[in-house]
Amino acid sequence: MDSLCRAMLALKKGVSELREYYNAHPNPPPTVDKRIRYPLQEQQMRYVKRIGAQKLLFVVEMEPSWERRLCKFCKRYGKGVHETWAQAGLAPKLFKCGEIPGGWIAVEMEYLSPDDWKSVHQWCNNQLPKIDQSRLWSAVNSALQRAFNLECEMEYLSADDWKSVQQLCSSVSKHDESALLLAVENAVKSVLKLKHEVAHGDMRPPNVMARAVEGGFEIKFVDFDWAGVASHTFYPSFINTEQNWHEGVGPGMPLSEDHDKWWWSQDVT
Repeated sequence: MDSLCRAMLALKKGVSELREYYNAHPNPPPTVDKRIRYPLQEQQMRYVKRIGAQKLLFVVEMEPSWERRLCKFCKRYGKGVHETWAQAGLAPKLFKCGEIPGGWIAVEMEYLSPDDWKSVHQWCNNQLPKIDQSRLWSAVNSALQRAFNLECEMEYLSADDWKSVQQLCSSVSKHDESALLLAVENAVKSVLKLKHEVAHGDMRPPNVMARAVEGGFEIKFVDFDWAGVASHTFYPSFINTEQNWHEGVGPGMPLSEDHDKWWWSQDVT
C-alpha cells in the first residue's frame, strides 16, 4: 500500500510538471518514432516491427550497417547463462544487457530471421515426418547436453545478501563503513565467482529455435528471463500453474537442470 501511494503521488506530480512544461513551451520538440521504446529512441536505429503483444520484443535495424537485431525489455534476465551459451553457439549473440531506470533490463541480441529459424513448436505444427521429428528431438537433446556441460562463471549477490551487509555497516563507524563494505564485496565475489551449475528455467518448445541444415538441425535456445544458478535462482511468483510443468516447478521454487531436461525426455508435441 505504501508503494502504491508513493506511485500515485509521483504520477500526480509528474502530470502537473508536464502540464506546466507544455504550457510554457507551446511549440513541441521534434517527434520520434513512437513505436520505438525508450531508451532505444536515444540510439540511431530504424524500427522494423514488434513481435507479439505479450512481451516487449522489438526488431530494429542498427547503424552503421543497419543490421537487424532483437531488443527486449524485461524485469529479470539470466545474462551470465545467455552469454555462456551464446559463446558456444547455443543462443543468439548477446550485444548488450543492462539496467535502465524504472527497474527494467534492456537486452540487445542477434535477430534470428524467421526465414531460417523456427521454434520447435512451429516445426511440429508443420507436421514434420516422423524421421525428421526424431532428428529434431535428437538435436535438441544433444544441444541441451552441450549447454549443461559448459562451465558458466557467474557473479551473483542477492538483495537480501546486500541488506545484511548494510545492516552490518550501520553498526560500525562512518570511517570504517566504506572499507568494510569494499572488503565484504570483494570477499563475497571471490567466493561466488565460481563455476556454477545453471538452469534455463523455461525450456518449453517455443523457446527452442531450430533451423534445418544438411543432415539435421542447428539449435539455439532463447528467452533467458528466468535463467540463473541452479538451486539459487527461483521461479517467479506469478508462474502459470496450469501449464504442464515438471513436478518440482512452482512459484518461488528453485530452478533445476532436471526441470529443463524433463521437457525433452518426453514427446511434447
